[in-house]
This record gives sequence, C-alpha cells and structure tokens, in this order.
Amino acid sequence: MESEGEIRRILNETDYFKILKLGPECSNDDVKRNYRKLASQVHPDRSKNPNSTNAFQKISQAKQALETETKRRDYINIKEQPNNQWNRYQYNFNGQHHNVYNRNNVNNGYPGARREYANRGNDDVIYVFRGVQNGRQYYYYYDPNNQEDIFEELWQALKYVLMVVIIVVLIFAAIFSIYSAYDNFKNPINKQTLKGILTFDNQDGRSMQRYSRKYRQKYFLPYSYTNRFERSKQFKYLKKIDSVADEMWKDEIDIRCELEKKQIGKEGSQCMAKRRVFRR
Repeated sequence: MESEGEIRRILNETDYFKILKLGPECSNDDVKRNYRKLASQVHPDRSKNPNSTNAFQKISQAKQALETETKRRDYINIKEQPNNQWNRYQYNFNGQHHNVYNRNNVNNGYPGARREYANRGNDDVIYVFRGVQNGRQYYYYYDPNNQEDIFEELWQALKYVLMVVIIVVLIFAAIFSIYSAYDNFKNPINKQTLKGILTFDNQDGRSMQRYSRKYRQKYFLPYSYTNRFERSKQFKYLKKIDSVADEMWKDEIDIRCELEKKQIGKEGSQCMAKRRVFRR
C-alpha cells in the first residue's frame, strides 16, 4: 500500500525536488539515495499498479535533472523565469539547450529530460532544427509519442506555406495582368489598327508573308510594321495577328464576292471561295 501512495504522490507532483523528497540544498548523494529508495518502491517489476511505469519514468527524469550541482542550479534558475517559461526548456548533461514541443507532458519541459530521451533511442526523437545561439547549441525536435502535437504543428506549418504560395501566385498574376493590359494598350492589335497594313496581295515585295491561323490564307505585313516589335515579343504579336487575319479575310472575301457579282452579274470564283470560308 505504501507504493500505491508513493505512485499517486509522484504522478500528482510537478517539481523534481518534491518528486524525490528533496530540497534545493541537497547533494549528489542525496539525489542518488532518494532515487534508489523510490525506485525500489515504484519499479514496474515490483509494483502491479498500472501507473508504476509512469511514476518510475518521473523519478528517473527527476534524478537525471538533479544529479549534479550544475543541473540543480540550472533547474532552479529556469524555474524562476517569469511567465512560467521554464517548463518549455531542458538541458542535457552536456549543457546543451533543447526546446521541446510537447504541450501535454509537463515532464518533457524540465531540465535533464533530454538524457531520458537519449536512453530511449533515436526513434523517439525527430530533430527538425539545429543551430547555435549565444554560444549554446540548440536542438528543436518533436516527440513522436505525442501524435497530436506533431500533426498540429505540421498542419500549422502547411497552412502557412500554402498561404504564402497563394499570396505569391496572386501577386504574380496581378503583375502579369497589369503588364498585359499595358502591353495591349501600347501595341493594340485588331482589325482597326491593322487596316491598311495587313493585305492579302503583296504589291511592293517588301513585306513578310504569313498565313492566317484558321483559314490558312496567305497575307502580308510590311517589314516596317513588324520591325516595331521587340525581338523577344515578335512571335507573340505575329501569332495574334494570324488570328486577326482570319477575321479580316472573311470581310475581304465578302467584299470581293459582292464586287464580282456586280461586275459579271453572277457568282464566280470569289463567291465560291466565300462559301468555302463560311462553311468552316
């Protein structure tokens, strides 16, 4: 029954000194002596209480946190930090500083708990960052035994990354839209602007020959016009002109058919060409 009471007391306690029934002025031998005494009472091999394993882990962590004078001093100093920030940090036996993301297990935040992790093997700790600050080595890691914390942190990070990506995409889309609008304003390409420039008969021999996009109708553009375009953008403009040439050819063949009917009094080759165009 004594072990049952000790297990309840240990599990309800959060202070490592109180877990080992010690005060801040204790010695290394005091820590070892009280640890051995409590371990003999709550060890899972000696107690049938289902909580004995958790109690044994807590006294082991307490022993690791307080086994040297330096660790006890660090533990006391961290506990005295304002806003209870001390329970988010722990020091291992090398004096390295660790930031543990485990909000549910208060013991993981105490100094010395890193040693307990080291004894459990590499599978229990996933390091996600390592660096140096103020002359101390920092490790940031997750405890995979706490799946809720892991998934929550990863989900928060994923949401942040997605938000940044969406913002970047929207910014680039806005810039491209503004640039395209300005480009179209500066170099408008339509039937009105190409009237008198784009022809379907090469009269001077100083024109570029191209074919419309849909009807594959031959048309001509003066080199003096195409040279206005920047070389890097010329292909884009010419492809757009190919599409406009289809619209202009429909107008042109309609005019030619009407002239033909007036001249010969009936439909001829031009009107036949018109019917072929409008069937497409």
